[in-house]
Amino acid sequence: MASLSLASVTMATATKPQKKASFEIKEGNFLYNGKPIQIHSGEMHYARIPHEYWRHRLKMLKAMGLNTVATYVFLEPARG
Repeated sequence: MASLSLASVTMATATKPQKKASFEIKEGNFLYNGKPIQIHSGEMHYARIPHEYWRHRLKMLKAMGLNTVATYVFLEPARG
């Protein structure tokens, strides 16, 4: 069965050269850098949380064992 590449992510640090990461679906499994991974997701509605608390909230999500965050994208209506 062919694999489906969903994203190619570039991760960088200040001291190391850039390293490409991969995410794909193969035979019904999620693979991150070729290794199976389960997605544990939560939501964060950033429009309802003051900006200065965002980092703390993301750290709390990670501390609960979540590895994915879903959010809404709020768009303004078209003005004509």
